Amino acid sequence: MFKKYKKLIIVAVVVFLVIGISSFCIYKILTKKKDANTIINEMVAMYYEQYYDDLVLNNPKTYPEKLEKASQNGIKKTLFDISRSVDHEEEYRILNSQESGIKCNVFNTIATYYPKSPYGREDYKVDLTIDCSE
Repeated sequence: MFKKYKKLIIVAVVVFLVIGISSFCIYKILTKKKDANTIINEMVAMYYEQYYDDLVLNNPKTYPEKLEKASQNGIKKTLFDISRSVDHEEEYRILNSQESGIKCNVFNTIATYYPKSPYGREDYKVDLTIDCSE
């Protein structure tokens, strides 16, 4: 009779271990993906705001026309372009390092910006195509 319970206890412990390890692995994968998404979203926002500031400073009279045209077609930028134009060395390293376990294709990860009226610094929508893996 004790042997039946012993087998049952062993099976229960193994099942709990498998469930626990699986849950931990899934959590780590989802956390890394969230971290990549968070980092990319921050980079994308900083890029557009810098782009906007430069556009307004260099074209104070014509920037609304340029942004109005861009609101139709969008402004496409790869993560490679974004990482080069804004100071994101640390973020770029995180998105492409073995330490973090994240590997992003900087040429296939694309942000498409759509400026919105009244064309202020934070008046835009962005569509992201993210190509990252763990």
